[in-house]
Amino acid sequence: MFYRLRGICRTSTTSSVISGVGILLVLLAGACSDDEPDAKLPSTTAPGAPTTSPSPTSVEDAVTQSYSQYWTVLPQAEQAKDPGQRQRLLADFLTNPLLTDVLKNIDAMHSKGLTSSGHIVVHAQKVQVKGDQATLWDCQDSTQALLKNARTEQVTSRGTPNDHVRATLGRGSDGRWRINHFTPLGRC
Repeated sequence: MFYRLRGICRTSTTSSVISGVGILLVLLAGACSDDEPDAKLPSTTAPGAPTTSPSPTSVEDAVTQSYSQYWTVLPQAEQAKDPGQRQRLLADFLTNPLLTDVLKNIDAMHSKGLTSSGHIVVHAQKVQVKGDQATLWDCQDSTQALLKNARTEQVTSRGTPNDHVRATLGRGSDGRWRINHFTPLGRC
């Protein structure tokens, strides 16, 4: 089960898993919400997935495309050596304060000698759009998402097949949809 410790989501299992899963959750800093149940959120996405897609045919498609592309870009950003490059990669998909929190938490993960690998499979279930705001519900399959010791490559934790996530997005003045908050909803 999950619980909160000083505003950071953690698990109540072994210490190696606590640090691994805790970092995964913190990577998505906006996921810890005081009014929602806790759930594990993974941090990686499909390898080799394109960062550009055909033009969306509807507003809902544009929201889904931006959300899905975030999961493609996140591991690229996490692996980038230059913090400026990380920020440039993620700025097209996240708004502040979430962007700043994710960048800080990538640094924290690296300082603990951890790195991510693998991928997330997005299963967007529903999208609601009201003006320049949107809500997307996802039932992610993160079984291929791993957290590893950067030096030994030993896997410290892995994702699950059914993480239910709600993401809120806003449309910027440039027309791009960016994620401004994640809320874990348990299992789907």
